Amino acid sequence: MPINQRERRRLNQQTLGRLARVCKAFSEPALDVLWQVLDDIRTLLFTLPSFINGRRDSCLYVFSRDITEPEWARFQEYARRVRELHLNDEHMRVISPFVWTFLGRWCSPGQELLPCLVCLDSFVASEKDPGHILLLSSTLRHLSIAAKAQKTPDARWSVDTLVEIALKTANPKLESLRLNRFPSLEGASRLCSRFPHLQYLEMKDPMFVEDSTLRLLATFPLLRRLTLKLKARLSEKLKLSPLSFPRLRELRITGDPAALHCFLEVTRQPNLHTLMLKIVDWSLCTDGQAIKHVRRILSKVPPTARKLSVWLAGDGPRVAQLLKPSLRLHWLTHVSITLERDIPELVINNTELQAFACAWPNLIEFDFSLANIDPSEDVLLVPDMVGAEALILFAQMHPNLSRLVLPYVQLDQGPIPTPDTLPLRDHGLRHLRISILEDADYSQYQEFAELIDALFPDLDLSDATYSAYADVPDDEYLNWYDVEQLLVRLQASRGNNVPRRRRRFKLRFD
Repeated sequence: MPINQRERRRLNQQTLGRLARVCKAFSEPALDVLWQVLDDIRTLLFTLPSFINGRRDSCLYVFSRDITEPEWARFQEYARRVRELHLNDEHMRVISPFVWTFLGRWCSPGQELLPCLVCLDSFVASEKDPGHILLLSSTLRHLSIAAKAQKTPDARWSVDTLVEIALKTANPKLESLRLNRFPSLEGASRLCSRFPHLQYLEMKDPMFVEDSTLRLLATFPLLRRLTLKLKARLSEKLKLSPLSFPRLRELRITGDPAALHCFLEVTRQPNLHTLMLKIVDWSLCTDGQAIKHVRRILSKVPPTARKLSVWLAGDGPRVAQLLKPSLRLHWLTHVSITLERDIPELVINNTELQAFACAWPNLIEFDFSLANIDPSEDVLLVPDMVGAEALILFAQMHPNLSRLVLPYVQLDQGPIPTPDTLPLRDHGLRHLRISILEDADYSQYQEFAELIDALFPDLDLSDATYSAYADVPDDEYLNWYDVEQLLVRLQASRGNNVPRRRRRFKLRFD
């Protein structure tokens, strides 16, 4: 879970805590919301006065004495309100294993520690801490589980048993399941077959595209979202039985080009809405083979798809060559392209970016970003670099655009257009980012900020970062924060004296 989201939740929880103490009428509903989501199981355990940090040399949390009946009743009052629990290995590691044994003795036969738990995230099945299984509940609808075992037969057997108990404890109507470091595909198939109502499945372990994998996926006819990490057996040509996912709406797959191509070749998703591709391991094939695989992958995108996301590792062919077939997918409304690194051989020029802008007339979001930025690499030496006019082009061609992220902009391609010369103003764009902005003097940044403010006066700058007062990661954006601060000043100086026309767009996701 993102850290800023947790911090925001903590602030809300402080407000709810005050509200629960102000008025009895507000107490019950405020406590329900306050305890609904837990990011640290120790927060709940701290309601037991005897749960303390033990000896300084061990730094483990233990029970200093037995629990009294009133204390247990108070603990249960809070525990029954918990609906969502996010576990953290750092927090769980400092809790003594005897704590779970102690709590297990207080739970009556058939009684669960968290009787109304719906979502359990990052549950780890380990032979060192089998007591964690006490956190499972028969009311679970969303479960994320990882197996953690030493390389010994006894340890693997213990973990396999814990995983089996965990999945058997979960509600047969489990809707979401995430498996990580699972012992074997056969075990996953055997245990997951009891969840016919599963709608969201994520397998983080690499899986070969073969009949055993397809048989496992065939046990979930109601799947709506599927996340897989795939590998292909390049040494043999397999004849795989075709598989259809009639209800699948979102598909996220990671793998080398051949594996992704093989999987999409034998599966059908007639109602797919979102396709997310993470393409890695380009070295397993030549550039020509990679381009051929990716073109066949993109040819499988159905007309029902509206969102396409492509993440490219930094050692592959040029983006324009790879994604050329996607220019025919005119029905897309959300396009995201992410490069692992800003290698000059991979990036696109201004002409190629214009081709992307013209290919999808119904764009609502266009995100072309760089995952990691190395300031020492001079990516801006590429000929025909993207300039400030790219913003005007996107504003003209896409009136419903709400989010725009560009990989880089060079400010000395020519004079920056002034607001008076713009063909249009007051576009309804809400979010704008530029991964790399060319080093320039303050006056150029100011002219560029004035151009942006005239084009997109309603930008949401509530999350603007002030690099002078905060630790700004160097690998996220380069020089963009300086322009962002100028935009904040322009919006603040405008205030309410100059009313701006706000456009409202009705977004549809068919």
